[in-house]
Amino acid sequence: MGNIIELPRAKELEESVSALRRATAEAICANISLVYVEGRAIEMNYRLAFGELEIAIFDTYCRTLRLRRKNEVIRGKITRQAPLSVKILEARLDEELARYEGELARKKRLVEEARRWEKNPRGTVKEGAMKAQLTAVILALHPDIHPEKRESRLLSDAIDAYIDGDGQKLRRLRKDVHTGDDEMPLGGLIDEEKRLRNLLRRLEAENGAVKIRAPFTMQPNLEEEEAHNAWRDQLEGELESHRRRLAEEEMALANMMKLARRLENKRP
Repeated sequence: MGNIIELPRAKELEESVSALRRATAEAICANISLVYVEGRAIEMNYRLAFGELEIAIFDTYCRTLRLRRKNEVIRGKITRQAPLSVKILEARLDEELARYEGELARKKRLVEEARRWEKNPRGTVKEGAMKAQLTAVILALHPDIHPEKRESRLLSDAIDAYIDGDGQKLRRLRKDVHTGDDEMPLGGLIDEEKRLRNLLRRLEAENGAVKIRAPFTMQPNLEEEEAHNAWRDQLEGELESHRRRLAEEEMALANMMKLARRLENKRP
C-alpha cells in the first residue's frame, strides 16, 4: 500500500511539481540575468568609470619597473657583481615586468570592450516580457527541469537572444516551444517533488551568492556618490604614489648614469 498514491494526493503532487518546475525555471532565468546581463552591466560601467585610472596605475608601475631594471643592471656593473648574480636579478625583474605588462594589456582590452558595449547597449524597455519568454523556454526545455532531455539548440539560442536583448528573436523562438507539462507516473511524483525542491534551494542559494561577490560588490562605487568618490580618491592616491616612485627611479637612474660616466672617465 505504501506505493499507492490516492487521487487527491496525486493531484496535489502534480500541482506541486508543476509549481516547482516554474519556480526552478524562474530561478534559472534569474541566474542568467544576474550573471550575463545585470552583472555584465555593472562590470562594463565600472570599467568606463574607473578603467582609465587603473590603466594609468599599471602603466606608471610598469615604467617604474623598467627604470628599476636599468638601475639594477648599471649598479651591478659599477659594483662589479658576479655576472650570474646580475643575470638572476635581471630575470626576476623581467618576470615581474612581464606580469604587470600583461595585466596592463588586459585592462586596456577590457576598457575597449566597455566602450564598444556602451555604443551598443542592451535594450531593457521590455525586460519583463523577455524574462517571461525565456522562462517559458527554460520551463519546457531545460535539462535541470526535465532530466530526460538534453540541452537543445533552441534553448541555447533563446538564452543568447535574451542576453543580447533581441526581443524579436526570443519571441520567435518562444513560439516554437511546446510548454505543456510532461505526463509522469504517479509513483515518480514524490521523488520528482523532492528533487525539484533540492534543486530550487541550490539555485536560490547560488543566486544569493552571486549578489555578494564581484561584480556586484562594485555596485556601490557606481551608484552611491560617497562610495564613488571614496573609491576614486583611493585610486588617485595610488596613482600619485606610483608617480612618486617613478620620479624617484628617474632620479636614481640619472645619478647612476652620472656615476658610471665618472668612473669610466677615471679609467686609464
